[in-house]
Amino acid sequence: MAYASAPRRHGPVDRGLSLVEVLVALGLSAGIALGALTMAQVLFQTHRDQEQIHTLSENLRGALAQMMADIRLAGAGLSSGVAHNAAGGPVTHIPAVRVINSSTGPDQLELLTVPGSAVVTVLAPVQANSVQLLVDSRGSAALQSGDYLLLSDYTHAVLYRAQSITDTVLGGIPAVGVGVSPAPSFPVTQFPAGSLVMRAAVVRYSIGPGTAVGMPETSLLLVEDGAPLGTTTQTGAVAEHIYDMQIAVGIDGIGGHAADGNLTEVGLMAGDDEWVFNVPGESLPPAPFVLRALRVVLVGRTPLEGSQLGPGRPAAEDHPAGAPDRFRWRVQREVIMIRNMVLR
Repeated sequence: MAYASAPRRHGPVDRGLSLVEVLVALGLSAGIALGALTMAQVLFQTHRDQEQIHTLSENLRGALAQMMADIRLAGAGLSSGVAHNAAGGPVTHIPAVRVINSSTGPDQLELLTVPGSAVVTVLAPVQANSVQLLVDSRGSAALQSGDYLLLSDYTHAVLYRAQSITDTVLGGIPAVGVGVSPAPSFPVTQFPAGSLVMRAAVVRYSIGPGTAVGMPETSLLLVEDGAPLGTTTQTGAVAEHIYDMQIAVGIDGIGGHAADGNLTEVGLMAGDDEWVFNVPGESLPPAPFVLRALRVVLVGRTPLEGSQLGPGRPAAEDHPAGAPDRFRWRVQREVIMIRNMVLR
């Protein structure tokens, strides 16, 4: 039997891709991949920069909030602005607020503050040679040996260091005896019964490397307990990546202006307004003067460089701007009114 053969179909032969077509396809794929990689790098850099800036801003806000709290408590019960020192150390008087200005670097701030965690009254008069403060037992449980204590009659004050705390009785009334060293000088004949004894803190804020807290390569805002007395007991880090602190002092009635409760600012040349250290070449006037406010400026920098050159560290008060760099800088400033005292 004979079979008819199937008709043969004729058409183009599938020979695959040519070398040129493969190279073109690879080039397009590489270009797309490179574009995606570049976009990913840009997005990563942007995200990293934004995260650094957010963290830095939080550091600045938190640090300034802590400083503001301490400044507002400075000089409580101390309208004269200065305490006589019986707590030891090289100085005879402790100012409630002291700004240490630097024309080339960060400023420093020293404060005598009263946190308010312990306030009691003396039950017997206190004189310069007193070695014990007899205080009301109510509220004295918070007092501890080693505390700084401020004895105040609402105008004058003496700073002591508690050496011992003992229970006692005065005229049949429970009392607490606080052992202290006698004061080398005394602002009044005696502090009468009813004068306040308040737990105090003597601190210094400064900018420096974190060597004392195990972070030597990081610039920190530091707080030192007891530093103005030369008896620093603790150094703590307040915030990371803070590179400058500048402080202007508002003094009512200087620069030819009236002492009217307002602080006039011009800031074009030294001595032209009621702010000191807001322009170069200024110094504090001789005492007495009316300290109205501090303006604190904190300048921070991101820890890692960005991709673009920026203007560098910004100018702050009497400290000029720095050279351009690739870091991101942020500034936080606040004016804190001083309401507890008149410096003399």
